[in-house]
Amino acid sequence: MSKAILTAILISAIVVWPLQHGQTQQEPVAATPASADRILIDAYDAAHVNGLVFISGQQNALEQNCFGVRFIVSRSGKAETSPRKFDLGQHAPDGTFASVSWQPEFDPKTTITLRWSRAGKQLVVGQVSVSDNIRLTVETYRPWGDARDGLTWSAYHEQSDRRTILGEQVHNQKTKAPLNRFLLRTERADLTKSAEAESGTNNGQSEITDVARGNLMFDLSPSAPLGFVATVGEDFDTMGREADKLFNNPIAETLDKAEKSYAAIGAATGGMLGKSFDAIARATMWNRFYSFNQRYEYVTLHRHSGAGLRGDALGWDSLLMSVLTGLTDGESATASLRILLSGQTPDGRVPLRRYWQTEPQGEPPVLAGRSMPPLGALAALKVYLATQDLSFLAWAYPRLQQWNDWWHANRGDGRRWRDGNRDGLLEHGFDPELEFGELNFRSLTNANKRQLALSEAVLPTADTRFNDLAHTSELSPVALNALYALDTELMIMISREIGLTGETDRWQRRLDEIKGLINDHLWSEEDGLYLDRHWEGKFSSRRAPDLLLPLAAGIPDAPRAKLMLESLRDWKQQLAELSAEQPAISYLVYVGLKRYGFYAEAMELARHNLKLANAPSSRSDLNVRQPSLAPLLYLPAIEEVLATDPWFGLTFGNQNAIEDARVERVKIAGSSLDIILGSKRTIIRRDGNVEIEFEAPVQLRGYRSNDRILGCMVETKTEVRVQIPGAEGKKITASVDDKVLGSTSPGAAASFKIKEGIHKLLVVK
Repeated sequence: MSKAILTAILISAIVVWPLQHGQTQQEPVAATPASADRILIDAYDAAHVNGLVFISGQQNALEQNCFGVRFIVSRSGKAETSPRKFDLGQHAPDGTFASVSWQPEFDPKTTITLRWSRAGKQLVVGQVSVSDNIRLTVETYRPWGDARDGLTWSAYHEQSDRRTILGEQVHNQKTKAPLNRFLLRTERADLTKSAEAESGTNNGQSEITDVARGNLMFDLSPSAPLGFVATVGEDFDTMGREADKLFNNPIAETLDKAEKSYAAIGAATGGMLGKSFDAIARATMWNRFYSFNQRYEYVTLHRHSGAGLRGDALGWDSLLMSVLTGLTDGESATASLRILLSGQTPDGRVPLRRYWQTEPQGEPPVLAGRSMPPLGALAALKVYLATQDLSFLAWAYPRLQQWNDWWHANRGDGRRWRDGNRDGLLEHGFDPELEFGELNFRSLTNANKRQLALSEAVLPTADTRFNDLAHTSELSPVALNALYALDTELMIMISREIGLTGETDRWQRRLDEIKGLINDHLWSEEDGLYLDRHWEGKFSSRRAPDLLLPLAAGIPDAPRAKLMLESLRDWKQQLAELSAEQPAISYLVYVGLKRYGFYAEAMELARHNLKLANAPSSRSDLNVRQPSLAPLLYLPAIEEVLATDPWFGLTFGNQNAIEDARVERVKIAGSSLDIILGSKRTIIRRDGNVEIEFEAPVQLRGYRSNDRILGCMVETKTEVRVQIPGAEGKKITASVDDKVLGSTSPGAAASFKIKEGIHKLLVVK
């Protein structure tokens, strides 16, 4: 009841979502609570990993300040504004340290390195260093071309000292947004100042020709890097004094200290996992962008450069990337899902792809005629389990509900959006008029429309044809229907979690219906496998790993689940070959294997993906030089140690562990957790202190703890000793399977044994 009341308060506090067909939100909900003094600083411009964007004063669209600075290199008349080849270094989620290097196309042998650190709420200290002599232009600019809404824009003025550029957000209104001024200061004067001093011309005055930009020019060498400070504020004199203080110490020393500090306190992995978290943090935090108009911070995997492309496309890969981001920065993870769901079209679908910063080539800016696969509830629930942000889950629920409803909803002519033959099973589809218009619709061939429809699939197949009347393919795919069943099942869990228990029965009826249809119509007894089925009733001959996705949805009974793996004999080989290009499929199969207790197979898959992720041939993908989901290769191995499991909650450890592995300082629900496991131990630490220790490898499910209570389910293959450190002045009382074992004296540690099997453990201090 208390959770239901809390949910009602949360829902009333956010923008009311119109659930009726044809309605949509007019104003986006802020990704995080609006705050006049909130300041975002990062490489938010997708085209400029070689720069920073400062955003402040975000109460509303008219009171938002935006300033950009980028570092442009040149030599012999050749310049590169936006790097095409770069290597992503460390990046703390809070910006306390970040490093990136790039090589200009005109000289791939020269490396430029930008390091920066937030030295305070409003300030950044940084340095640009080079491996060879090169010219550097420090340019302040308006991010994303001309980031303005018609009433505000940024203007810059170079100062006579030729070390400083001042900026101001100009507002066409009487009231000014707070923190609407910007200052950039370098540690030495630029070339123009030096030339003026030698010639005695211009009296030290700069000639301002373009207030939209400001620039300073320097010659850099390996022994002469350039340090700088940038800040936002309201008073230029105060900002200048604060900047000058940071020059009192060598910039390089300041950055070295910040780098060491982040290495000591940032989330990390070790043992079998190697530096998995480091790779994940690089891939997620360096792909954190910002939508100026929507006022969202979000993560996607499209800061790529291999073909010189620029973009920040939000596709279905972003759903799973939010799960990955939840392990490194919960706030960015929830913000990413907010911007994905805020792009929901009036009919209820979440478009297959959309662009917030850049215009795509060869396709509309929003692929509104197609939907992402139904993975929204999975992403939202797993991110919630990591953050415990109930307000986010309450915000997401009605949007996820409308998306789930959309697949079977009447599209306006009596037909369902993705049930073309009205048999209750779903098909992939494409509504061309919503993307290309009626005229272009007529010019598309059936093969064109079939190909575009199959872009909705997690693993496309050509074994079908497109039905013009239904706007769907004439094939009921196993993967799509399994993912829809999974989405529906998780909506049951979400509705319960936010206290809307009255919704549960409706979701359960829908789940029972789709699971029944899959079992009745897509199971081939002859093949011992779920198979795609043509409308005329013939099973497809295609055999691929996505046919195992019913495991993730809990559709088969135990005998069928075992038979599936036996029937698809080469599924391991297929996944091994597919993982590099389709790690999302690999991860979803992993989820299914764990759900049915195929732990050995799941561990084997996790180990293979980890090896693949660490292979030299994959390193460019992991540094996001190519559009790739490669960082997802790490996720199964991470979840062998730490998982946000929709069915069992927060899950730690692995009773089949045969070698050491650890995850340290990961932020879960506001606490810093360490999970250490091996063949002879499982240790959980919270905020640096041991919370519980087992003298054997175990798995802990539904783990919850605070200063007074610890509860979980313990699964172990052998009898295991448990130890609980003492707490000053407190007794420790332990119970197993609701049977109290006893209490310690105040301050004493507790030690007891748990027998083989699965047991409920509760510890009260």
